Amino acid sequence: MAVLFQFPSAGAPTVSFAFAAALTQMVHPQSRPLQFQLVAESGKAYVVQRSSAVEQFLEVRFMDLTEADAGSLAGFSTLQSFLSTTVSWGLSTFTATDQDGASYFVRYWAGFDTATEASGRSPRAGRWNLTLSLRKEI
Repeated sequence: MAVLFQFPSAGAPTVSFAFAAALTQMVHPQSRPLQFQLVAESGKAYVVQRSSAVEQFLEVRFMDLTEADAGSLAGFSTLQSFLSTTVSWGLSTFTATDQDGASYFVRYWAGFDTATEASGRSPRAGRWNLTLSLRKEI
């Protein structure tokens, strides 16, 4: 099964698209404490606990994602448009369904800026590798 992103729109059709299962992997929720980390100029490290709660994050890894859509499967351009326009880089939440069919209500957290073009010869030109971090909403 492919990884699926869905955004419900009030009074409009739901925005929905899938990524090829062979090119995408969703890692199940990982817990992280709410912390702020800082290293001072002196080299001393400071960690401030911001909350006693623990957030859960999902990682979605894309390998050799094509620039354009391929049939019914979304590409890099669709992902970029979805994150920037539809969910406004994390201002709105959406549903992510993993390769096993489990659905999560999530918010984009980070990772798009780490996208790198897949290296190699011309057959791999225009393909992208990246890992998105999605925060699970309760």
